[in-house]
Amino acid sequence: MNNKIKLFISWSKDPAKEIAEQIKNRLCNTFSENEIEIFLSSDLRKGTTSGKDFVKDIMANLKDNVFGILVLTKYNIGAPWLMFELGSMANNEKTTNITPMYFGRPRDKIEEPLNKLNLESAIYGEENFEESFLKLIISIEKRRINDGIIGPDRELILRTLVENKREGFKQGIDKIITSYEERHIIPDQSNPKETEFIFPSREILLQSIFNDLKNNNTSRIIIVGGIATIIRNRIDDFIPWLEKNQKSKLFLCYENESTCIERLEQRKIKDASEEQREMLRNARYEEYEKSKAKEQKESLKNKIEGIRIVKDFHDSVKKNKKINDNQVNVFEVKQMLTSYSIIKNTTVYLTPLFHDRSSNSLAFKLTSHFAQKPLEYIKRIVNSDILNTEIDVMKIDINPNSF
Repeated sequence: MNNKIKLFISWSKDPAKEIAEQIKNRLCNTFSENEIEIFLSSDLRKGTTSGKDFVKDIMANLKDNVFGILVLTKYNIGAPWLMFELGSMANNEKTTNITPMYFGRPRDKIEEPLNKLNLESAIYGEENFEESFLKLIISIEKRRINDGIIGPDRELILRTLVENKREGFKQGIDKIITSYEERHIIPDQSNPKETEFIFPSREILLQSIFNDLKNNNTSRIIIVGGIATIIRNRIDDFIPWLEKNQKSKLFLCYENESTCIERLEQRKIKDASEEQREMLRNARYEEYEKSKAKEQKESLKNKIEGIRIVKDFHDSVKKNKKINDNQVNVFEVKQMLTSYSIIKNTTVYLTPLFHDRSSNSLAFKLTSHFAQKPLEYIKRIVNSDILNTEIDVMKIDINPNSF
C-alpha cells in the first residue's frame, strides 16, 4: 500500500512566504493530492482559522511531517521562528528528510546550526539546483511507495513533470525576488559607493541629530516612520531649534493606526520570544495566546499614544508665534513602510525593515549617489506635494552629478 507523504514548508519573513508558495505549487504539479499533503502556514491565514487553532495546527504538523523544506533568504538569516521549526523537525523521529533551499543567499551566509547539520542543500542560482530539486522528488516518491523501487516509466514521468515546470518556476522566483528588492531598499554595508557609516541604532543616530540642533547647523529634518516610538519622548526638543532658525523645516511622517495594526498582525505568529516558543514546545497554547494578546495590546497602545503625541506637538507649534506656519509639516502614511528614513540637511540615513520595528535597528548613512532610491521611495509612499517639492530642492543642493 502506498503512503500519502506529509511535507512541511518552513519560512519566515518576506519574500520567503511567496517563494514557499511557488515551491508548494511546483510540488502539487508533480504529485496528486492523494500522494502528498503539504503544510504551509500562510494557507491557514487565507481561511478562518483562529489564532489559537493557527498555532496548534503549526505545532501538530511539525510533529506529523515526514519531509521538511526550509525556505532561506538573505532577509531571514537567523530568524528565531525558522530556527524553532528547524529544531522541531530535526528532533522529530518521523521527519526523515530536511532540505534547506537557499534563495539569494550565498554559501558563506549559512548560519548555525544549519552549517553544522549534515543536510543536503539546494541553492537557487547554482547549476545543480534543479538536480537537487529532482532528487527531493525522487526521495518523496521512494518513501511514498514504502522505499520500493521506482519503475522506469514512473521516474520518466516525474523527471518530465519537473523539467516542464523548470522555466515557469524560475520566472516566478525571479519575479518575486526582483519585486521585493525594488520595494525594499537595502544598502550594502561593505560597499563604499552605498554606505558611508553605520549607526548601531536609530536611538544613537537621533541623539547625534539632537546634538547638532543645539549647534544650529541644521536647516532641514525629515523623519519617515518610527515616529511614534523614536521621538515620542524628545519631540519638544525640536522647538528651540525651530524658534532660533525660522528658515529651518521639520517634516514628520508616521504610519496611521490601521497600518500599525496590520503590521502587528503580520508579526503575531512569526515573531515569538524564547519564553513564548518554550510555551509552544510544551503545548501551552492558551498561555501562549494570552501572552501574545497582551504583547499586541501593549504595543498598539504605545503606538497610538505616540501618534497622539505627534499630533499634539503639531497643534502646539501652530500656536507658537516664534515658529512660522510652514516650518513644521506632519503627514499620515496609509501603507506599511518597508524602511524608515531620517534626513538631516542633505544627508540620508536609512533603516531597512524586515517586519521588525525597533529603535535598536541599524541606521545606514548613505552616500549621495545611493540616497536617490530612498528619496524616490519617500516621495511615492507619502505622496505629498509639499514634501515632494522639498525633496526635489534637496536633490539640487546635493551634487547634481550624483543623480
